[in-house]
Amino acid sequence: MNLLTFSLMKTYRLIFVLLLFPFFTGCIEIVEKITVHSNKSGKASYSLNTNQRGFFLNNLAGFFDNSLQDEVILEAKKFANQLKNQPGISNVHINTDLATNNFELSFEFDNSKNLNNALYKMSGNKKTMFSPGYLKIKRHRLKKFNFSPWVKPYLERENIEIPDMYITSMITFSSIIELPEEIISYNPSSIKISHDSKIVKNSYSLQNIIEGKVNTGIRIKY
Repeated sequence: MNLLTFSLMKTYRLIFVLLLFPFFTGCIEIVEKITVHSNKSGKASYSLNTNQRGFFLNNLAGFFDNSLQDEVILEAKKFANQLKNQPGISNVHINTDLATNNFELSFEFDNSKNLNNALYKMSGNKKTMFSPGYLKIKRHRLKKFNFSPWVKPYLERENIEIPDMYITSMITFSSIIELPEEIISYNPSSIKISHDSKIVKNSYSLQNIIEGKVNTGIRIKY
């Protein structure tokens, strides 16, 4: 597994805290939203939305030393504190809705280089010129890394039990990217484009991502 993959898996550790327990009775959506400005800076947010209420996490609390809700908040704070110390990263915020157990972690980045450097440093590694980046923003072009092929090997390597297929099929990962200008071309062709041609969205079930059956990468020209 390359350094970028390890960095990304560390980034999604907070999400795995919730996803890798086989007690779900409803649907969950993980949303990655990236907004790109004309100067190639941007904002990224990661949110978890569920139709479950407080009883969901409270019922799980008996299986752990701390409640799962406390675990999620603790991981979110750790992640946010690490981000605050990274060059080119600013305005790090955590929003948690205790009533619905939904949460969002957001931050701004000066450019995609600083974003990629932050992901590597948070995993204890240093990005080099030969290391792949999660997000590359150039003049009127954007490329997002396809992490799908690396999820299952990571889970197996870390001895994390993969949830039942029925559970993972109810969990959706959505990536939304907003550009400063109209989109000229994009890949894959399956992603959805907004009416103003400035926003793209692709969504996949966690099951297909774990099995490496989908391409979570995106290429855009605008």
